[in-house]
Amino acid sequence: MAVAVTAVAAPLLLLAFSALLNDSNLPDPGGVPSSVHLSPAEKVLHDVLASQRSAEGEITFRLRRVIAERFTGITVSHLRRISPLFAGATVEHDGGAYEHTRVSNVADFDMYTMLSAEPLREFSLRSDGEGGFVVQLRPGADRDQLPKDLVHMLTVDGRVDAGKFHAWMTECVLYALREAAEEHPDLRPVVYQTRGAPGVNLTDYSGANIEVDLTAKLPVPPAGDAVLRPAALRPCGTPLVPPGGRPVWYLYPGPARSGGAESFSANAPQLEMALLETQPLLQRVIRLLKTLSSVHDWHDRFRASSFQLKQAAFWWHEEHCAETRLLPASVGVLRQLEEALRARRLEQFWFAVPTEYRLREELRAAKLADEVAQSVEVLTSGDAARIRQLFRM
Repeated sequence: MAVAVTAVAAPLLLLAFSALLNDSNLPDPGGVPSSVHLSPAEKVLHDVLASQRSAEGEITFRLRRVIAERFTGITVSHLRRISPLFAGATVEHDGGAYEHTRVSNVADFDMYTMLSAEPLREFSLRSDGEGGFVVQLRPGADRDQLPKDLVHMLTVDGRVDAGKFHAWMTECVLYALREAAEEHPDLRPVVYQTRGAPGVNLTDYSGANIEVDLTAKLPVPPAGDAVLRPAALRPCGTPLVPPGGRPVWYLYPGPARSGGAESFSANAPQLEMALLETQPLLQRVIRLLKTLSSVHDWHDRFRASSFQLKQAAFWWHEEHCAETRLLPASVGVLRQLEEALRARRLEQFWFAVPTEYRLREELRAAKLADEVAQSVEVLTSGDAARIRQLFRM
């Protein structure tokens, strides 16, 4: 067994070293030139970020990422053989591991693959009025020309049923993961299924765990791009989509909505990554606030998510393009988040139609808003000792 693991890990280790050497921005010590004068309060925030990165930790993380990506690539090759809806499927990435916003070296990766876009040309997209979207077969379109798997997901009136899509997707991905697992027993893969997504736990050469969540997403019909906000595609004047290109975003079965089982939620991780790639300050703000959330256990106590932090950061940045300092930017995003929590709604940054993230539990939202406000008070106090205590340094 040890020989097999070494045989797999050795070339991946070389790839990880190569990736590290080709990226001069990592590890990121906070991104502050030594010549820049910082106030004691702001210096604490950069110290928080610097404490999260080390060359050794980065190399190890990159190695595990390569292993995860290679295993996922093998899984997707099996998906292509399952259904024509997976024809041409590739591995796509999501989450902090790919946005430069991760706050630890824990090997936890979110990946997905997109269904073939060609059959979706026969569909239109509309808002369900409840924050989601309905994918509807166009009048006059011939069902007989669609892949059978897609036909089985349609309602009588031609809507794609999100529940049926989720069940079909989960079954396909689990099968493909198990096929890949049989091919690589050296990584000791354990396939699992959570409420949100199928996944696999792998074991690297050192015995450490690598967790990969893998889902399949529904591509958006071409006409659906009309619901995107033009300003969001050019944040602070920087185009995120090349001339003649299409923005890439997807639909997925979200939480149950009053709009019905046919409603999908939407997300745009590739647009998010493109935006963050041009905004190092925003990357650091999100890292810092994710750290604050982790230190104070906001996820378990209030169901706070990195999604909420990112949406607040994107909205704040749109109105404050000239800001370059970490402290005022972090305070601004926290105030944006507090306002959303008080209102119990947070519109998604990318869409012109209502797609709000609703905070259904009023008490939790109010208590989180109070803690966010307390964090703002500490950060604006200018007291470096209090700020260190806030981050438990």
